[in-house]
Amino acid sequence: MKYPNTLDLNTYRAYMCARHLNRDKNRQLDAINLDWDLNVPEPLKILCLKAIADSWMTVPYFRELPLCEDRQYLLDLLDLNFPLETLCSRVRSDAFWKRAFHHRWRTFVPIEVGTKPWIRIYLEQHLSEMVEHLKPTDYDQEGIKKIVDLCSPFVRELRIKRLQPSLSDNSDHIPLDVVLANLRRLQRISLTYDVKDVGHNFFLGCATITEMDVKLMTQGLERCSELTEFRLHSSKLEPTMMKRISAALGKGCPNLRTIAFPHCRCGDIGLRAFCEPIKPNSFPNVREVVLTNNFLSPESVQELTRRLRHRQIERLDLRLNPILTEGASLIMMSVFYMPLQELNLSCCSIDEQIEEYLLMLIRFNYTIKRFDISSNRLSPAMGERLLQRVYENKTLQQFDLRNTDISYDVRAIIDEVILENRDPHSAETASQAEIDRHLEIGRDFLARGQLSDALTHYHAAVEGDPENYLTYFKRGTVYFALGKAKFAISDFTRVLELKPDFTAARAQRGSVYLKMGDFENAEMDLMIVLRMDPHHPEANMHFSRIGPARDQWVLCVDLMERGDFNTAIALLTQLLEVCPWSVPIREARAQMYLRIGDRMAAVSDFRSVNRLSHDSTDGYYQLSRILYDIGDSGTALKEIRECLKLDPEHKDCFPLYKKLKKVDKVYVEGQQAQEEQRYADCIAAGEKLVKLEPDVPMIVYNGKQLLCSCLVKEEQFTSAVSRCREALDIYSDPEVMCDRAEALIGAEMYDEAIAQYREALEINDNLQRAKDGIEQAQRVQKQAERRDYYKILGVKRSATKQEIVKAYRKAAQKWHPDNFQGDEKKMAEKKFIDVAAAKEVLTDPEKRKQFDAGQDPLDPEAGRNGFGGGNPFHHFHHGSPFQFKFHFT
Repeated sequence: MKYPNTLDLNTYRAYMCARHLNRDKNRQLDAINLDWDLNVPEPLKILCLKAIADSWMTVPYFRELPLCEDRQYLLDLLDLNFPLETLCSRVRSDAFWKRAFHHRWRTFVPIEVGTKPWIRIYLEQHLSEMVEHLKPTDYDQEGIKKIVDLCSPFVRELRIKRLQPSLSDNSDHIPLDVVLANLRRLQRISLTYDVKDVGHNFFLGCATITEMDVKLMTQGLERCSELTEFRLHSSKLEPTMMKRISAALGKGCPNLRTIAFPHCRCGDIGLRAFCEPIKPNSFPNVREVVLTNNFLSPESVQELTRRLRHRQIERLDLRLNPILTEGASLIMMSVFYMPLQELNLSCCSIDEQIEEYLLMLIRFNYTIKRFDISSNRLSPAMGERLLQRVYENKTLQQFDLRNTDISYDVRAIIDEVILENRDPHSAETASQAEIDRHLEIGRDFLARGQLSDALTHYHAAVEGDPENYLTYFKRGTVYFALGKAKFAISDFTRVLELKPDFTAARAQRGSVYLKMGDFENAEMDLMIVLRMDPHHPEANMHFSRIGPARDQWVLCVDLMERGDFNTAIALLTQLLEVCPWSVPIREARAQMYLRIGDRMAAVSDFRSVNRLSHDSTDGYYQLSRILYDIGDSGTALKEIRECLKLDPEHKDCFPLYKKLKKVDKVYVEGQQAQEEQRYADCIAAGEKLVKLEPDVPMIVYNGKQLLCSCLVKEEQFTSAVSRCREALDIYSDPEVMCDRAEALIGAEMYDEAIAQYREALEINDNLQRAKDGIEQAQRVQKQAERRDYYKILGVKRSATKQEIVKAYRKAAQKWHPDNFQGDEKKMAEKKFIDVAAAKEVLTDPEKRKQFDAGQDPLDPEAGRNGFGGGNPFHHFHHGSPFQFKFHFT
């Protein structure tokens, strides 16, 4: 760019640089008036750059500017809405593309910051977003190709988290052949076809990958010669699809290093179909195989190990597959033929029989650095044997044994041994640029409130530079925000070891101590802070709370000892506002809730105690006991297992575990039988549960609730009415009331059924089942008002009087109320009245004639009372109609 080489005197004086003036004598400065320079024109160069920025669409000057500072100033002025084609061809500045990225995606933090230029980050995100939001009906091949060609020189990675489902009958998504085939430098791709948030346009199959989707995708993959990583997530893959993908990757991607099909449910047949096209020289550079949650069995693992053996596989992930011990042993034997560094067999239904293979692997393998076998069943005694082998292994750096029945203490020792293995490797410290990158990303995540993501990057920064006190302080602040008090204390203590005069860390540690209820340490830290800075606002605020909180805790202890539980709970609740992380205070309130009978509140507090203390066996026992007492045997069993993980021989937890395991097994069997409509098995389980634990009312209730529901389904209405009443005597549940009402309908006791439904509505006025039940009972009652007297006595219409009397005597003996108790007696009384009425009508020729003609002679609406104007029990002489005995010969 060229500037004018001649200027008139007035212009020269107006734009003369400050360094040419004699101490700014010619400038009229006014320090009080902020608008003194409004009429002073800007430098000519600035005006020129603004003019270039305004007309940049027609005259895109950039490289023509000779000075870097002028180019940077122009980039700061450029409108971010200029066409992408113009910007990509003219601008490469990292600062500009970073500004453009944050302007467009304000809340998104890319994890690649510091490792690749911002123009690449921008265009990769732009292309991914365009593909994700493009509907199949709007697909324009020429337009797509134009955008892909623009992005192709820069895009190395494509992450497609979802694809818009088709709303047509074929269910195909947008074709990916044009996109993949024209990304000539693509190295990593991650795809997900199976989406769940299709809204009101959902129809069966709209979120499923189709054969056409796979065909077009593989046509594009065959031209991705630089591809090193292929990931296909959460998409149900058929065997033909797996075979097509395998053939395409083997043909067109010779540099492939990662193959991943997480959560694709391909199954054994799908995996065998994928392996079928693989030849001995296929995939020579593959280093990572991920097959998470694909329903693989030991048979498919055998095929997989045969294909992978003697290949340079460094990472194998088979978690969430039911490969059992058989499949896991095949994997562990094959490890010796591969330079495997990471193996994940988490949650693979492995049992104790794997232990010998596991010991051999730990003892003799010297390549695996990370091994995950969590959430499998290993014996508690296995921990000591593993510990001996881990001492001998100097390679292993991470060994996950959570949820394996190995005790917490043994796992902690194993972690310490592995940490010693990790120390020599930590000498390979990260570069300062890498550390700065983690700190920058962590700061961005922290600003957006994504604390867990921020913590991950601060971990990496601490490992890279373990002597930087500021990094520990930032990580401790994140721990503080996440409520992880012990970790926060540890980091703040490390900060003070590295820099004892760092007041901010000491103030933060003092506030954490206060929240934990450690008044002595909190007071000590805050006093040191106030001695160094008497006006420190945070320290003054927290210090002023220590004395009253300590006094209130003493008062609470006194109230608890004197038995004033409600007042103690109120004061403890106030105290927890100041000390929310205090285990003793929260545990004390839990005990007070138990004293006043509020078990659900106690459950909440004991959960908090266990979360805060991490190793509270007594807390887990108390929580499990309470949950058992309120009938939640399944959750109680989970909590007691946590206790046993900390101490397998705990004197209270182990006996309770054995009882819980037995009770919960019966209850679960009953529920499963009920869901599978095996009502006889459900009834048997309910009876067994009632007998198994008669001293815990809510467990008895669970058993009787099963009996109530399943007896109704079996149409054993008399027994169901009785069992439902026994369950309701323990706990008034509206659903059980509805079950009992259904049993009453089955027993033709319609008024009682309607009353039971209404009682359920008094507890839950929105219970639709009760509302529908009332309508059904009224409708059935109306239909049943006309009694069939022949059916009641079980005789034919042609029966003689002698046959009718004989049937009457038999029915009267069966339904005599003196033979029944409780609800069954009420039902028997109704049946007995019907039997008596049937005998009265059918033994009287005139009444029988009326009934045969379609008119009920005892119908109240016909102007008669319930028994034809007389006493239906007149033949029983005087007194109660039920006080007699039959003497049949």
